[in-house]
Amino acid sequence: MFRTTQRLALLAALLLWASSARASEELASKATDFEKRGLWAEACRVLDEMGRKDRSNSIIRDAYHRCLRRLHLAIRHADGEYRAALSRLSTSQALDIYSQVLGVLASAHPDREKTTMTALFQHGLAELRNALDEPAFRRNHFPDVKDSALNAFKARLAAWPLTRVATRAEAKEQAMAIARAAAREGVPLRGGAAAALILEFAAGACNALDEHSLFVTPGQLGLLQAALRGKLVSVGLELGIQDGKLVVSQLAPTGSAVEKGLMRGDLVLKIAGASVEELLAEAAAEKLRGDADTTVKVTLVRAGTTFEVELTRRAAPLPSVEVEFNSIPDDMAYYVHLRINYFSEKTLDLVKEALAKASLNGETLKGVILDLRGNPGGLFDSAVSVAELFLPEGVIVIGSSPFKKYNRTFKVESAGPYQMPLVVLIDADSASAAEILAGAIKETRGPLKMALLVGQTTYGKGSIQCFIPLDKTALDRAALKLTVAKLFSPGSLPYTGQGVSPDVPLAFTDPTAVLLEGRKQLLALIKQRAGMMP
Repeated sequence: MFRTTQRLALLAALLLWASSARASEELASKATDFEKRGLWAEACRVLDEMGRKDRSNSIIRDAYHRCLRRLHLAIRHADGEYRAALSRLSTSQALDIYSQVLGVLASAHPDREKTTMTALFQHGLAELRNALDEPAFRRNHFPDVKDSALNAFKARLAAWPLTRVATRAEAKEQAMAIARAAAREGVPLRGGAAAALILEFAAGACNALDEHSLFVTPGQLGLLQAALRGKLVSVGLELGIQDGKLVVSQLAPTGSAVEKGLMRGDLVLKIAGASVEELLAEAAAEKLRGDADTTVKVTLVRAGTTFEVELTRRAAPLPSVEVEFNSIPDDMAYYVHLRINYFSEKTLDLVKEALAKASLNGETLKGVILDLRGNPGGLFDSAVSVAELFLPEGVIVIGSSPFKKYNRTFKVESAGPYQMPLVVLIDADSASAAEILAGAIKETRGPLKMALLVGQTTYGKGSIQCFIPLDKTALDRAALKLTVAKLFSPGSLPYTGQGVSPDVPLAFTDPTAVLLEGRKQLLALIKQRAGMMP
């Protein structure tokens, strides 16, 4: 009987493995097909889904980064403001911008092996070759040039000598030599084409470093600045991926989406009448954007029922912190549910205010649910400050960076005021600063039986990015979004590619069910602590 049970268990495991293997093969096939067809957003979405299931797979990560670079390239040349700026740039001005970018990358990125002048030049050369494959790049900058000439130029680039480049001046000389080679292959550089060609070297040097570093065009920078100031025009919702589907992941309390009754977890089918079945979340979100006071129709599914709403675009920033005070009467347990949507300059004050209010609510605060689901990160300093509220003495995070500010070990010098049972809810969209907080709590408070992480393994982004404007150049309002530090857990474990694993892993992702499980685990911690106290 025992052997029969063993055989059945083994058979079940093999069937599960086979099913998982088939699903992985299907995803890999889809990703390959999308990449061959130049559908970069779709390829990124599939590879992202594969990467979340196997974070340590370097082949998947490399493929995702490769397709992401192509997606950024396509977005860059779809930016009308950028194309207009290129038309005003002289060759000399473009070369000066390239030189400035090289200087910033070499001094600010933490991975020195990737930022030698030779490596940066080669990254740029690869970017230009990719650009010549993009229909938008050819159409915008070489509309009257025959395909045969562009293909000959691309072949010339493939055979370009791999010479050592020691200085920024030598990199500029090589870029200029390639511009002259274009003319010899019958590719004239007129009307901003020379600037477009040279700035591909700048963009490629940045975008190739890691999946979070990016050459930011003027149009992109304006959008990012609006978001940071809370002035981004939107319909008041954020999109994410859940079980491979595009869903509503966050809602702004003052947005049109809340007014129309949308809920977290609603499945998105169409935006403006077009299917979003194979769109990356970012690409789908782009379809939601538009001018203030305009509308967009969205088709969704909830509990098997399909419905359509018309949403109005307006400034509707998502709050950094949402608070809910709760009690469990039968168990005499009073706790606060703190949802941190992202880390901003106001996050620490909002969290402290909520905890202070909970402590003065007439009941004894016995525990906290810290909800980091869907939190993409935000300000590093803010996450460190919030960690100090909950941690005893010890390490929060270890930074490695060219900058003194980040190249150190961040510690809690004295125990924070909230040394009470704590449950942290995490998922595959918890990233960056959220992972710093979750990882510190797990490694510092977990062994003390004072905290549990509940949910799914986090995204795996252990780095800090800064926006670095390109100063004193003719390309107004361009910038670099650049990784400036790598982050490690208190136990020196890398976050990048690994994430933070939960103490209580959940197979389900339904928001309400996860919260109920979190409450159950918190109550168990509260009872456990009460039993330990004299």
